[in-house]
Amino acid sequence: MSWILTDLSSPVNIIRFTGFFILGLIVFYLEYSKRFQLQYSKFRGQGNFPTRRGMVIIYTVPIITYLFVYYSSGHPNSLYHISLCIFVCFHFLKRVLEAIFLHKYSGNMGLLSLGLITYVYSAAAYTIAEPVNRLVKSEQINLTSALLLGGFIFIAGQIINLYHHIILAGLRKGDSKDYVVPQTGLFSYVVCPHYTGELLSWLGIAISSCFVEIYLIFWIMFSYLLARSINTKKWYVEKFPDFPKSRKFLFPYIL
Repeated sequence: MSWILTDLSSPVNIIRFTGFFILGLIVFYLEYSKRFQLQYSKFRGQGNFPTRRGMVIIYTVPIITYLFVYYSSGHPNSLYHISLCIFVCFHFLKRVLEAIFLHKYSGNMGLLSLGLITYVYSAAAYTIAEPVNRLVKSEQINLTSALLLGGFIFIAGQIINLYHHIILAGLRKGDSKDYVVPQTGLFSYVVCPHYTGELLSWLGIAISSCFVEIYLIFWIMFSYLLARSINTKKWYVEKFPDFPKSRKFLFPYIL
């Protein structure tokens, strides 16, 4: 199997991919400039929807979206199709379980952010499910190095993400709402290692899928989380004067 299944000679695809790329730049600008910043976590505004319940909704709808496309496409049963289904659904199911059992939330989130994030993640799930399940036939696919490499990166990303979410959850004791700067794990090197794990997971899905449009989903996620990490570092520096300014945003020693 080729590592790229997308028809790169199609003018329609070229236009679509250009739009995806520009969208990533727009997302970065809006989040970085705070002209349209999603209201959750330390950047939450005066929301009126319980954050825990909101996060469960945000991460449940994409699972339903992917499974709908998968089963309406005849639930193809090749290793490729089943692996991608597991990767995407596990990614969001893990976040649902974290929202219910792990994370400690200290406020509400805005309804606009709830609706927008749910839509974006559901659109991402659909964008993955559509080409993977409708365009690729089971008899065309065999176990490949792309699937193996993508699966390894995906699993590594999930472990990194979960490990650092556990660290963050352990910082708050009881009902305390005081924020403590995390120092253990990769937090000693980067501001948001949980975002690093998130991005590795999306990259693993993209590599496994072999579709350019799914690599561009990774690009949009990278653009958003990089901007979010930059603003997180600014927030730390403002709130904690002794915060190490040399700490990177996402990748140790690099970025």
